[in-house]
Amino acid sequence: MRKRIQLLGIFLLLFVQQLTATEYYCDPVNGNINNEGTKNAPWPMLETVINAGKTFQAGDIIWLMDGYHGKVSINGVNTGYVTIKNYPGDQPRLGGLRFGMTKSTSKWRVEGV
Repeated sequence: MRKRIQLLGIFLLLFVQQLTATEYYCDPVNGNINNEGTKNAPWPMLETVINAGKTFQAGDIIWLMDGYHGKVSINGVNTGYVTIKNYPGDQPRLGGLRFGMTKSTSKWRVEGV
């Protein structure tokens, strides 16, 4: 019984985390750093977004669309995983991707890039 309650608690925590997660979009061709980062109003290349100091929460996804996203250096610790991945069907390119060059960095996930 105790194990069931623990599993239920973990499930609820993950469910709530997904409810608060946000999806952001980076489009090097049509994006603008003053946009909201939505699919209809994307940010520019990932390098510009990170250098602008944008912050992310556990569960957030950063979708990379077609184009060159620069040389990215990510620093910082997240409370839960933030995922960077290619938008389905797109082939984003990076000149480099480095983690933790100036301070401790954890809980970043990269998929399909």
